[in-house]
Amino acid sequence: MIAAGLTMALSAPAFATNGYFVHGAGQSAKGAGGAGIAYPQDSLAAGQNPAGMSFIGNRADGGLEVFIPNRSLEADGPMWGFFGLDGEVEGNRANAFIVPEGGYNMDMPNGSAWSFGVSAYGNGGMNATYDRHPQIQAMAFDPSIPWVNPGDNTSARVDLMQAFVLPTASYKINENHAVGVSLVIAWQSFEMINQAFGAMNGAGHENSWGVGGKIGWQGRINDYVTLGATYQSKVVMSKMDDYKVPLAADDGRLSIPQTAGAGIAVNATDKLDILFDVVWINYSDDSMVIGKSTLDSGFGWDDMTVFKLGFVYKYSDDLILRAGYNYGENPLPEGNPADGFVSTLVPATVEHHLTLGFTKVINEDFSITGSYMHAFDNSHTAGYDPRLAANPFLQPSDAALTSSMYQDSIGLSLNWKL
Repeated sequence: MIAAGLTMALSAPAFATNGYFVHGAGQSAKGAGGAGIAYPQDSLAAGQNPAGMSFIGNRADGGLEVFIPNRSLEADGPMWGFFGLDGEVEGNRANAFIVPEGGYNMDMPNGSAWSFGVSAYGNGGMNATYDRHPQIQAMAFDPSIPWVNPGDNTSARVDLMQAFVLPTASYKINENHAVGVSLVIAWQSFEMINQAFGAMNGAGHENSWGVGGKIGWQGRINDYVTLGATYQSKVVMSKMDDYKVPLAADDGRLSIPQTAGAGIAVNATDKLDILFDVVWINYSDDSMVIGKSTLDSGFGWDDMTVFKLGFVYKYSDDLILRAGYNYGENPLPEGNPADGFVSTLVPATVEHHLTLGFTKVINEDFSITGSYMHAFDNSHTAGYDPRLAANPFLQPSDAALTSSMYQDSIGLSLNWKL
């Protein structure tokens, strides 16, 4: 079953809430705001911190999540009114996605300090599909703009699916401290239609692969406080030949940024644990498409600092309840005059998230874990694209494109102690 789960993680879409990263790895962490760098709960723990695998014992976990984002785009101003394009356009041609996860961990026998495992999950992604996109539709009226072909359809689509598989080795220094290391095997599938950096109709999805590394430490300081820290390297992905034009800033690659995080878990009472993580995501790396200025054929995203607060309450011997809050300012560029297409086709606008979760113990070897997340509606207004100036009708004061999104997800996993 675990092998099947790993295969599924490499073939199904994943969608995200902290920029294009998921807010947590595994249903247990997701129910607690995504926090878990110092608080491992299942065999997806390597996604939070590889060192945590030393403290979960022999177990396997497998689950599914249904992710439902709601995207919209509003065109406002005299320019759009002139073309009859003003008003709201939904970006929800596809609006529900299945995201699988799976993990396995085993402590080595005969008192060994080593543990080995693997965690597989959807790490991130993005999707927006508009039946018509106002900016593309307006530019199609002007043959003097070479990077849009008049007569092309005016739909617009970006679809990114991203999954991680983390083979992990962790080592218990003593009963309270451990270190861990993971090999990060990353897979992506990408499709783009009528993007501002070049009309890409008909190219379809193209896959890419990459390898990186993740390290971590976890230590119990005293009876009340546990700390953790982790770092994941940048993952340089293989080239996607069909998308060398829109991804020219990195020679056809859509690489994954480095991240670093620290966490604390406080045993507040016999029943309540309080978790807090801070995670930095290096989206602004100028060597990647996601970070380069949009004037240099990139997305122009800013770095993101994510704050994750979680509560784990042991209601009874057979029921654990979770709740959490997750916040990170959206990474879309502010004041960049060429971000119109990027921020509407990649609407990473959400910032505030609330989560709930539970684990129900069925017997000494088996339990069920669930989580729910709501990301509150948030909007981003794109700047004016100076390349539109070739059309005398398209004046800077006339253009406003506002992308909005809110999200819901619900997931369930089955958990076995081995």
